[in-house]
Amino acid sequence: MSTCHLEPEIYYYTFGCHEPALCIHSGDTVMTETRDCYGYDAECNPIPEYMKHQVLGMMLKESNPVVGPIYVEDTEPGDLLAVNIQRIRLNRDFALSQQGPNFGSLTGERPGHNLLYNDPIRTVWYEWKLDLERHVGTLELPNSRMKHVEVPLNPFIGTIGVAPRFGRVEMTLTPGEYGGNMDCPETCEGTTLYLPVWADGAYLSFGDVHALQGDGEIIGTIDDCGHRNSDFFLREAVSHGGIVVARDWQPFVLDYLFLLQQSPFDFGFVSDGQSRRGSSSVGH
Repeated sequence: MSTCHLEPEIYYYTFGCHEPALCIHSGDTVMTETRDCYGYDAECNPIPEYMKHQVLGMMLKESNPVVGPIYVEDTEPGDLLAVNIQRIRLNRDFALSQQGPNFGSLTGERPGHNLLYNDPIRTVWYEWKLDLERHVGTLELPNSRMKHVEVPLNPFIGTIGVAPRFGRVEMTLTPGEYGGNMDCPETCEGTTLYLPVWADGAYLSFGDVHALQGDGEIIGTIDDCGHRNSDFFLREAVSHGGIVVARDWQPFVLDYLFLLQQSPFDFGFVSDGQSRRGSSSVGH
């Protein structure tokens, strides 16, 4: 077992069998830094063009850039990848949240798919101050009755997954049987995340670390956080964890709000701890 430091050269916007950024073995620990969902680092610098995932003749959705992929030696389809999230450390003193139009389950809308007679909600950005010593976030709301909001932080990895089955490539903004943009607050420090392996090497990637979120992102990028729908998006995080491979597995699953974001592919999430199909899941 060894500890590996991942220095990203390319930030990817899709999950798939991309050129591995790192090759490891079962039981190894990986340490790295991530960008936020907008691509900014700790100093608010955007991703340079030469470090962005690009596909010739195609425009990618530049959301939720992930580091990796990490190729896990000797893994093969049918294995279960157990990712132990040992530590997540926030390394800046503010984070952003946003409410915006045509996005999220409360509206049922998206660009080019308008359902409501009224105008979409306007875009509003919120800047949260993070007290990393007290482990709380605060937001000033001078025009509200509360005026000031303070909530405890709970950092977690919003987007983490492996190469999808059947040789597909999926954008990092969506969830699926490969994991992906699950935005599950339980994917935090001390959790072991179990992901089914669909390709030799698994091709694990992750990013989009949140400083805090409620159960689900009900208006797309944010969720309940005290006063109204709000979500911390961390600018950058330092995280590392151990990776273990298991075979002949029966995944442990949770009954979670993630069901509301189900894609055409079945996840098999049920409340009795039994899996009906291959699923991505988390467990402490």
